Amino acid sequence: TRDSSFPRFDIFEDWIELHNLRDSALNMSGLHLSDDPDDLTKWQFPAGTVIPANGYLVVYASGLNILDIHLDKTERLHTNFKLSDEGEYVAVTSLTGQVIDAYESVPAQFANRSYGRLDGVASYFETPTPGAANADARFGRSHEVIVEPAGAFYDDPIQVTLSSPDAAAQIRYSLDGSDPTGETGMDYSGPFTVSSTTTLRAIGVNDSQLPGLISTHTYLFLDDVILHSPDGAAPSGWPTRPVRGQVFNYGMDPNIVNHDTWGLQLRSALTQVPSISVVLDQEDLTGSRGIYVNASQRGRKWERPASVELLNPDGTDGFQIDIGLRIRGGFSRGGFNPKHSFRLFFRDDYEGPLNYPMFEDEGTDQFRALDLRTAQNYAWSNDTFNDETRNSFLRDIFSRDLQRELGQSYTRGRYYHLYLNGQYWGLYQTEERPEASYAETYFGGDSSDYDVIKASGGQLEATDGDIQPWRDLWAIAKSGFNSLDEYFLIQGKNPDGTDN
Repeated sequence: TRDSSFPRFDIFEDWIELHNLRDSALNMSGLHLSDDPDDLTKWQFPAGTVIPANGYLVVYASGLNILDIHLDKTERLHTNFKLSDEGEYVAVTSLTGQVIDAYESVPAQFANRSYGRLDGVASYFETPTPGAANADARFGRSHEVIVEPAGAFYDDPIQVTLSSPDAAAQIRYSLDGSDPTGETGMDYSGPFTVSSTTTLRAIGVNDSQLPGLISTHTYLFLDDVILHSPDGAAPSGWPTRPVRGQVFNYGMDPNIVNHDTWGLQLRSALTQVPSISVVLDQEDLTGSRGIYVNASQRGRKWERPASVELLNPDGTDGFQIDIGLRIRGGFSRGGFNPKHSFRLFFRDDYEGPLNYPMFEDEGTDQFRALDLRTAQNYAWSNDTFNDETRNSFLRDIFSRDLQRELGQSYTRGRYYHLYLNGQYWGLYQTEERPEASYAETYFGGDSSDYDVIKASGGQLEATDGDIQPWRDLWAIAKSGFNSLDEYFLIQGKNPDGTDN
């Protein structure tokens, strides 16, 4: 299965559960696990590994190859291989590599769902039960709902139709950003009219199958957008007052909308750059567990599932993909600021990676993460220091592009309009996240080869890898160089200056 709760490494780990059907303990010492039929002794159970009578053993297929359970600090073994979410071979073999039990072809795997046997029948399970008996078997996954027409810019009302290739599926949908399920959302009974900016989410529900992917489509009506909350009133479902000290500023300013010069340009300005629509459960955004009203919180615990769509005003293909969403930034996380920045994670456990040329032919077209940042220090939204008059929205992206022109490594970015659950949220910029996956893409090797260090809240931390090599480097540099050998040392070179 794919597990999202792994406590130490802050990543989703695969796990394999073994069940001892005997009434006596089973000694696994020296036996093997493998995901390769051509290498049946790929990973060996360490001495002393025992499965209790009628008990279970969970082994993490993390690729970390931790054989001493005490090293993990969670009493878990780790194999030297990972499992593909596309499915593959899995076997337990003897001391000499003879197959004891095997899945010849494990099918595709899904986050927070498991696959195994119940009463001898191979099935998926709605609720994983590591270390306990399997239950609640499901057979396959529901098809994704077909939505017509697709999310895009519209001027006139449209008729929306939902359908599923699975005749037994019940179609459920929502219009408030929430995930529709068998218990939440509305039953689809036929085509319906959409005439204003709307976020649609739909799913097919079949009791014998796992839930399918949620189809998400945003319909943008710009004549409606420019009239959002003209008096600053909260849209339906949004907070009407500050939450946990977080202030909100809704809608379009009538002084701009009705201005003889700027008002006439406003609608066309909303189509001069692409739009990004982020849709998620409103509770995950502004409720008690919401990331927007707990903006100072960090890490995987404060990542929420969401959908992101790229809508091109010229009608060219964009994309829609499920992601993990976090708040990003430092000082700008303060509740005084109504406009926070975001980080998008395109993990395998959602639908990642993202395969799309975000920067046309400039750089890669595959992404594991992207930042969605906005003007912070010099911005209308930051009136603490009355510096909104210096807002050009050019400094950051100009500085990065200047690094490119000087032949240096840099992060790419573009401009977008952002919508949160259908509410216009202003101008934003994408920025590549310069961490391990970025290094793998542009410098080569594997992401696990890199230590990535960043400053956070006045402290340094490793976003990838280990911070100790950085500390060692800093200590050497701080003490000064008494010889050329020492200078070469911090560059990883031999005393004569050649590469080590």
